[in-house]
Amino acid sequence: PSRFRRPELAVLQMRALPFLPIWIDPQVAARLWQVSAFIDVRVVKPVLVGGDELTRDLNVVDAASFSAAIPGVLHHESSDPEMWPLLDELCARTDVAALVDGGAASNVPVEQAWKRVRDGRLGTRNACYLAFDCFHPQWDPRHLWLMPIAQAVQVQMIRNFPYLDHLVRFEPTLSPANLAPSPAAIDRATRWGRRSVEDALGLISALLQPIWWEADRPVEAGAPNRPVRPVAAPMDTVLAANRAPRNRWARWRDRHVT
Repeated sequence: PSRFRRPELAVLQMRALPFLPIWIDPQVAARLWQVSAFIDVRVVKPVLVGGDELTRDLNVVDAASFSAAIPGVLHHESSDPEMWPLLDELCARTDVAALVDGGAASNVPVEQAWKRVRDGRLGTRNACYLAFDCFHPQWDPRHLWLMPIAQAVQVQMIRNFPYLDHLVRFEPTLSPANLAPSPAAIDRATRWGRRSVEDALGLISALLQPIWWEADRPVEAGAPNRPVRPVAAPMDTVLAANRAPRNRWARWRDRHVT
């Protein structure tokens, strides 16, 4: 928001930092400093919206707008008076001063998804964790100016990697500065995204294949249960096979003489 809910945290606006003559517009430099200050687990924490009784009543528009808020660049204030007490209670309960884009806390929140599945939100813990990353460092002129921020965001992946089964990195992507892309740009980004995902479809299909504990297909209804191990032959059969003659002379003798 234009003002932080807790004045003692206003220092995060970085107004006291001097502007250095590095041929960058002072406003751009200030915004980059503000955004970089939020990409730190000591400053931000993940807040799950819709996971409890309090946030379940939050407007979808407000939730999406807060999720797209960029510190120091793009902010959102709810225009619905009914949401104000809810947001104040949420900020007080979670001990946060502002709601911003979740990418500041976890750009690829696989850990949060794993914890939700572990808590039984899906009704099963048998899940495949497919992660999408569209804000990784890219050697492209449209993204070079964001390289320090992209590198800082990648540090979050260290704690998320153990929870994912497969990671898809989208490349190329539109510039993050393009907040309102044209229809042609959206179509172009859709084609890029489809091409990035197609390379992983084979692995994803293999991960989603059912695995049966016995045999290679589910047991049919009404079919007799087959023993897991073969049944041993009776001892009489084993002894008779052991007493049977092993050569032609012994078989002729047993048949005609004895």
